[in-house]
Amino acid sequence: MLDTAKGLQLLGAKTILTGIRPSLAQTLVGLGLDLGSIIIKGTLQSAIASALKNDLV
Repeated sequence: MLDTAKGLQLLGAKTILTGIRPSLAQTLVGLGLDLGSIIIKGTLQSAIASALKNDLV
């Protein structure tokens, strides 16, 4: 998942990740993974709203 996001970033795309459960988010942070370049939203609706607001589409 993170490798795909990094690959997309190299192509100039932004990645928005949705639907991550709190337990998975804790695990990712606990592993020390860098999620700074990925936009994370709780729902698909909020991700679409963010993409439209920030002119990502």
